[in-house]
Amino acid sequence: IDVGTKKMKMQLWDLSRLERFRDLTKLYMRSAHGILFVFDITNKETFRCLEAALALLDDSYKHAEKILIGNKTDRCSEREVSSDEAEAFATSNGMRYYETSALAGTNVSFVFQTLAI
Repeated sequence: IDVGTKKMKMQLWDLSRLERFRDLTKLYMRSAHGILFVFDITNKETFRCLEAALALLDDSYKHAEKILIGNKTDRCSEREVSSDEAEAFATSNGMRYYETSALAGTNVSFVFQTLAI
């Protein structure tokens, strides 16, 4: 990713739904400079799972930038999680909150740029 005049390398790991690899998940996240927590705004259950994901974190992760992402804004008519609810959750957990659409490409680059800075 280009940040100003510099190129930055990002490694992305999808660690969702890997209960049996919980210790490995912690190992990968421990060296992370940033952590994106992504949920589907059209599926309340994915939002509820955020508590468990955050429970994996301890003090060794306090240095990492944490961003909450509400994805699938291209399907707003099917929304089950309001922006206000997600924003409140993010604020109470010391995260910034953004909404994206991977399908439409909305805010995807912006989120990665924000994480890289």
